[in-house]
Amino acid sequence: MTAPRPLNLKKGALIGWQAINPGGEVPTETNVGTSWTYITDHNRSELDESVERIESSKRMANGRMRKYYVADKKTYSFSWTRLPGPKEYTVDGFWGADDIDAFYKRTPGSFHMLIKYNSAIDASKNAIADPRKVVVVMFSDYSRVLEKRGVVDLYSLNITLEEV
Repeated sequence: MTAPRPLNLKKGALIGWQAINPGGEVPTETNVGTSWTYITDHNRSELDESVERIESSKRMANGRMRKYYVADKKTYSFSWTRLPGPKEYTVDGFWGADDIDAFYKRTPGSFHMLIKYNSAIDASKNAIADPRKVVVVMFSDYSRVLEKRGVVDLYSLNITLEEV
């Protein structure tokens, strides 16, 4: 079994977040609901998707190697430069640095992430059958740096999310 290759998505991918509602309906690729909050593409870098294979390998007494495969978990990382704080100043009106920071502070656990891929991406080359994907993720790394202070403060954000 070969590990899936990493995927590097250009800026056409739309990213949405949704807090997990205990007892509520779990969104899927076909039932994505309407309560998504979308994250801005304003000066966003590519969405990097990498795979971590969870496995255990052990050399046996006869010299053979034995591997116990558990699962493949994905890691998503992206960043922004010179991102306005309020969403009213982003180019698409989606969440800016202030909203992303507030979501990070009030969501210590897992949450749903929706990725809508650009329809122009060639599905045969990137192995994307459906242009939408819903995953349950957690923050593993978050940093926010004030780049420029002015009428509207501009920030650099770096976010890494791990699949639960």
